[in-house]
Amino acid sequence: MQCKNCGSHYRMRDLACPYCGTENALGKIWLKQRTDAEIAYENERIAAGKRWSPFVYNRAVSRVIVVEIVLFILLMLLTFAFFGGTRTFYSLINSKKKSELIQEMNILIEEGKYEEVQYYWQEYFDYEDGRNPDLKKISQIADLIHTHNEYLNSKMEFLDLSLEKKQDDDFRLSYTLSTGFRVYNFTPDYGEELDPALQGLLDDYRDEVHAFMVGLLKLTEDEFNEIMSLDYYPYSDDEWEQIVRDRNGW
Repeated sequence: MQCKNCGSHYRMRDLACPYCGTENALGKIWLKQRTDAEIAYENERIAAGKRWSPFVYNRAVSRVIVVEIVLFILLMLLTFAFFGGTRTFYSLINSKKKSELIQEMNILIEEGKYEEVQYYWQEYFDYEDGRNPDLKKISQIADLIHTHNEYLNSKMEFLDLSLEKKQDDDFRLSYTLSTGFRVYNFTPDYGEELDPALQGLLDDYRDEVHAFMVGLLKLTEDEFNEIMSLDYYPYSDDEWEQIVRDRNGW
């Protein structure tokens, strides 16, 4: 622009003429406007810094999601490791316990303590639910002892009854006859052949059943043999029970 005082030319935003020093009103207006704009910009910048921008917000959310996914994966890995390790631990413990039980049962068999095998066999099945072909002899002993114990318990419970209660009994005598039948005709499960080493024990049990039914219950030899030759004991038929009751006054 041209100075009104000396006629020199200078920029319109200069505050005064650089040649004569005359003040420039337009320059002062420009400076004020510039200052106001800078102040407004600075204030907006400061205010913007105090707010979440969409970009900053999305980035923060993304980081949180990533952290949660990583933590979830780590948690799953730790869970699998824990339960897998626990199963392995108990598997080793059970395997050791089973080996100890088998060893103990074999020792009892060698010593002829068959009655005690049944106890360990029940405990063994707490660790192994199923039949192990390598333990055929032990399982047969346990089954035979269990069947014989059922017979003994039933027999003793019936014999301990008073005469009056024997006459009123409608179960125990029949059950004693049926369990005696199962002992005498004992066969291993699953169609297995009886281990030869157990034949002597089974013969002793058979002699015991025979002595009880013929000697105490007063069945004849023919009646006893007829009962034991049946395919199964006739639970629904009380013919044999009635014969025993008639002969013994029960």
